Amino acid sequence: MTLIDELADRDKGKDVSRVYFELWCRNFDEAFIEIADEEAMAFASGFTAPNRNVRTWKERIDVLQKLGFIQVMPVGSKKHGYIFLPDPHKVIKRLKAGGRVSASWWGAYAKRASGIGYVIP
Repeated sequence: MTLIDELADRDKGKDVSRVYFELWCRNFDEAFIEIADEEAMAFASGFTAPNRNVRTWKERIDVLQKLGFIQVMPVGSKKHGYIFLPDPHKVIKRLKAGGRVSASWWGAYAKRASGIGYVIP
């Protein structure tokens, strides 16, 4: 979440990690989330201002997609029909290879990965 907010701040986004967390809370094994109600998703992500909440949520979704933490698929004319959550470890590795992850963040991440028994490939 910290990495997402650090990277999003560079891309002029705000509160992006809350949107990512809300997506993970709706994920049940398949890593695909159907977006049936954008307004409910926006509200659950903390965007409660009428007339701006969905627009703000969509902006944050676009930042997450640009960073590679999600993939968005349309359904009919609806741009945000489904969202796929790729393995975040692979996303982080790709970001590091692209020089977008700070050494201090990577050190903390590697230590935490080791602590939970995850081997970074």
